[in-house]
Amino acid sequence: MKNLKLMKKAAAILVSASMLAAMTGCASGDTDGGAESTAAEQLTYDEWMEEEPAVIGVCFSQINDEYNGYKSFLENYIGPQYNLDFIFSEQVDGIAAEIDFLESCSAQGAVGFIDFACNDMFQIADRCDELGIYLSVQMPLEEDEKELLEYDYFAGAAYTDNAEIGEQYAQGLEKVMEGSELEGLLLTTGIAANGNLQHIETGLNVLAGVAEMADLTYTEDTYDLVTSSSAIQVENSQSLPIYIYPGSVANTDGYLAGLSAQLMTGNYNVVISSTTSYPQMMTVIDEAEQALGKDIKLISVASIGADLQTAMTNQDSFGNLTLEAAVIKPGTWIIGGLVVPLLNALTGYQDAYKTDGVSAEYVAGCFLVTTTEDMEVINTKDVPEDPSSWVMQTSNMEEMLGMYHQDITREEICEYFGQDLNGLFG
Repeated sequence: MKNLKLMKKAAAILVSASMLAAMTGCASGDTDGGAESTAAEQLTYDEWMEEEPAVIGVCFSQINDEYNGYKSFLENYIGPQYNLDFIFSEQVDGIAAEIDFLESCSAQGAVGFIDFACNDMFQIADRCDELGIYLSVQMPLEEDEKELLEYDYFAGAAYTDNAEIGEQYAQGLEKVMEGSELEGLLLTTGIAANGNLQHIETGLNVLAGVAEMADLTYTEDTYDLVTSSSAIQVENSQSLPIYIYPGSVANTDGYLAGLSAQLMTGNYNVVISSTTSYPQMMTVIDEAEQALGKDIKLISVASIGADLQTAMTNQDSFGNLTLEAAVIKPGTWIIGGLVVPLLNALTGYQDAYKTDGVSAEYVAGCFLVTTTEDMEVINTKDVPEDPSSWVMQTSNMEEMLGMYHQDITREEICEYFGQDLNGLFG
């Protein structure tokens, strides 16, 4: 089995015998036939750069400006600097399509896989172990998924702290409602019903913030409310109109029409978007504002880019920003965090990505933006045309790579990755 793996990679990417020794695993004696990773020879940066480029598959669940920016970061900035070639998917829907893409990458010699789709992490991790491909995922692991960190080829996970995202939403609500009365709230919960932790934390924190702001209690458990797969009115002690609206623009038929119908009732003056669908929502909200003669405030998670620039520069008919508060993820800081454990694995620095056989979750913070001025600072980052604007610079990457710091540990990398990023964003 080991020889088949080596022949396959040699045929696919024509790497040298030394590269194969560093990047492939030997067959295990397990009955499932999975590969078992072996400690590769530790390579310096110069030694690594003399090898043939390592091939990394990148699986996207959707294609938009955010992911096109990530593609540019990987392909044009990270790839040449660290001797990596990337294979990018189109939009991948479902686990079957994701497995097909993974196997296609393997046939093309891939030795690493970055997973944004995360349709079924156990299936992907199992297949990566079988193929001898190191895996990193952009998704927090639930308790029953923590065992994935012990898989031989599971290099790590990198993501934004979901609890902090939820807290920033609550702070944003408090900020935009200063001097105003909360008449009613429409909370879009995305795919919280499917277990999405970010959307769940957003909903829980927003409901907690509303309870404090309006001095109310809920009849039902807030977790059950947030994870409802059906739209529901939330019963509460103050009879404040609160509407839970699951789904998304991309995946729910008639989503914007349903949103419009609720807004036209006139019951709500705040909309919370748990997804980045705020550009489409703004049009619906503007129509309701004009029809009702009523200001409706919008708070959303957002990515750096043109959509954010437009939303936090333009004003509605009441003289307010069309997006009044945005929770910003740290962009390419997360993407760099997905590459780091793969590079440490491929260059032989096991202690840099595993401790006692357990890989790490790299967790970063986020930012709340409520003014045009703050948005303009944020929007100077992660601009594809300006390599110096990437939030994750190669100088930051070097602080987390064994090629530069041979004794670095997984814990030290986690601490560096989790640093306060306000300085980087200015």
